[in-house]
Amino acid sequence: MMASKTTKDKLKSYWQFFSNIGINVNLGSAEIHRTRLVNQYSIGLLCLIVFSFCFQVVQHLIISGKILNNSILMLVSFLPFLVVPILNYKQKYFQARVAFIVVPILNIIFWIFLSTGQSANIHYVFLMSPIPIVILFKNVRTQVILIVLNYLAFLTSHLIIQYFPPVVMSYSNPHLTVIVFGIWLGISFSMLRFFTRELLDSEKKLHLKNKELEDFAHIASHDLKEPLRTISSFSSLLLLRHTDEISEDAKEYLDFISSGAKRMNSLITDLSSYSMVTKDSKQSTDVNLNDILLQVKNNLQASISASGTIINSSPLPTIKASSNHMIQLFQNIISNSIKFQPLENKQPPVISIKAQPQGEFQTLQFTDNGIGIPKEHLDQIFTKFKRLHNREQYDGTGLGLATCKKIIEHYHGKIIVESEINEGTTISLFFMN
Repeated sequence: MMASKTTKDKLKSYWQFFSNIGINVNLGSAEIHRTRLVNQYSIGLLCLIVFSFCFQVVQHLIISGKILNNSILMLVSFLPFLVVPILNYKQKYFQARVAFIVVPILNIIFWIFLSTGQSANIHYVFLMSPIPIVILFKNVRTQVILIVLNYLAFLTSHLIIQYFPPVVMSYSNPHLTVIVFGIWLGISFSMLRFFTRELLDSEKKLHLKNKELEDFAHIASHDLKEPLRTISSFSSLLLLRHTDEISEDAKEYLDFISSGAKRMNSLITDLSSYSMVTKDSKQSTDVNLNDILLQVKNNLQASISASGTIINSSPLPTIKASSNHMIQLFQNIISNSIKFQPLENKQPPVISIKAQPQGEFQTLQFTDNGIGIPKEHLDQIFTKFKRLHNREQYDGTGLGLATCKKIIEHYHGKIIVESEINEGTTISLFFMN
């Protein structure tokens, strides 16, 4: 029992040694996995070929008393796989992976040229080559070159079958068929498993990063606001209680402190809202958008009254969503329409909201009579922190429309903005039915 365990441990240590050829600390985890996978298949394949060669030699010696040339040719044709771990050992990883793809392709052509009887058995291998090509090489140009090479090899094999008589007419190696099928089935399975594992690992890491960002946003929205409130309160208190003792310059500086604290508070609030869009996504219910609009009007009552804003709305539908998301969405769009009005002539903002089904989407259109957006900037308005005006003209953090886009995409919809300078803006929201 102890001897068997020792032998097993030795075999395991040998396997680990050959698997880790060329691996060093400078490689990333994905590259280590790819290098190890290539080593394992190259070494494993050579072991299989040697075993098959020995088996065939013994078999034919017993049956016919001689060793067939095809057994020797099979061994020789697969020996070039030795170059793969050698190149990895020399840390020439790209060349090793190219050899891993090219050697079997050339081997297939060799065997088709050698014996037409093998062609029906191994011709399908060309269809499997793209799987390791795509997984082992990140560069698209390299992938395309190897795929084209694979296709040219396929055409070459057709020409060989059609125009060249086989070198060996009467012999078809049954072991080669089994070996080739097993090799490529194993490679395809392992490569796809590797690819799937990488996707799952990436998804898990992304989920953890998003969770960390959500936690940070939660902390920021609470802990960072407290010192801001202190700064704002005490600067206002200082100005109120000691206004006669403070110079005009000092009063101006206190105003800067107060306005800066307010802008920082707005930025933290908007950033927190943006980062928390995808949280609690399971809380979607039937939301009546008419009720949402009414609540947003109440939230923005001060701005609506001060600006004389007129909001016209057709009956709005009920959709499956989070009410908090819809309030945030409506409020961002309507507050932008109220804010971005011409500075010179104070016309009252007029906002029109219409709803209509459109194919697989339920469409909402928000149209205003504001200053509009230059066409060359329409593709930038959803960029986080992107502002088209300075703060002296229009206040804001540059996160409003970015948050709207994130909310819409969270529900697999889309948002489109059309605008004309001094004519107004139309924002169209498309929700999946």
